[in-house]
Amino acid sequence: MLHHRDRRWEAGPYYDDLPFGKDDDDRDWAGGGLVGDPGTPFPHQAAWNLPDSFWEGEPDWPDDAPAEEQVRLMEAWDRELEAHSWNPAIMAGAIQICRKGCALRQWLVIQGERRGFIWDDKRVDHAGIAPVLDASGQPVTFTGWYTAWLDDSLGGKNDLPTPPLVPWWRRGRRPIPRSRRGNAMKPVSFSCRETLPCPPERIARLILDLSLWPQFRGYGVLPGIKSAEFERQTPEIVGTRIRVANTDGSTHVEEIVEWDPQRRLMLRMGDFSPPLSRLATHFEESWDFSPAVDETQVVRSFELQPMSARARPVLWMISLFLKRAIDGHLREMREAMSGEMD
Repeated sequence: MLHHRDRRWEAGPYYDDLPFGKDDDDRDWAGGGLVGDPGTPFPHQAAWNLPDSFWEGEPDWPDDAPAEEQVRLMEAWDRELEAHSWNPAIMAGAIQICRKGCALRQWLVIQGERRGFIWDDKRVDHAGIAPVLDASGQPVTFTGWYTAWLDDSLGGKNDLPTPPLVPWWRRGRRPIPRSRRGNAMKPVSFSCRETLPCPPERIARLILDLSLWPQFRGYGVLPGIKSAEFERQTPEIVGTRIRVANTDGSTHVEEIVEWDPQRRLMLRMGDFSPPLSRLATHFEESWDFSPAVDETQVVRSFELQPMSARARPVLWMISLFLKRAIDGHLREMREAMSGEMD
């Protein structure tokens, strides 16, 4: 039997804390979406995914295809995904108990032969669903899953919220959604360039000064940053997490995933609050430095990864405002640094 308090799950593995009766997009189980009929037997005995022939149908248009054609193809493909990959019947007889971030989830089977076992949901990576296995290769029950986390926590191995035991940045970058042909779901990308009158090491130090983050003012409907605070700091910088509150009340987390102050930095943005959580799995922001005498050429690049094909046109609109905001922010950085030198 599952125990809950005030409709909230007790603390548990990964990002846990799902409201009872809600999915991680705050939708009611009974309102459609991801959760199927909890009273129907769970339909799977072993790992499941759609066949290769399905993923071969993912559209792959040329870069010069008209925007209208891209939207038409994306919307048609998204309807196929909704019908075949995200159909609630796939997870009938199971309920969400854990969110691992970036639309990765874990489920507890409550009906059928696999009742009481935990399953991984990696459909956002086109990797289907599969039972969680222990070190010996045996399926993990809810009791085993939860007590293993308790043992690790009592032993000081876990901080909440916790990433996987082997962080993704040490295993190589987690693959973004892609078809079996290897064609990634295209992110929305752009870059901004500026010359800053200082060495790259100083730029890196400024990025770690969270008191400066509210200087990012946004643009148009895109909010600025209200505040930022460290959620976790690491001695090696990589793995440091920063929780950001925006001027419109939304929030997200930025994690430093690459840190070479003389050449390149990368931050990964995720854990978006709605409505962005329904549109994007994550953003990646990189700072590439080309130092010269008394100045540094900076290329600041973004990749916005859509949650689905239907979300991509919306992210493209967001990217237009974000690019204006980044251009303005870099210009203000240059002017402030030039003023300090005068």
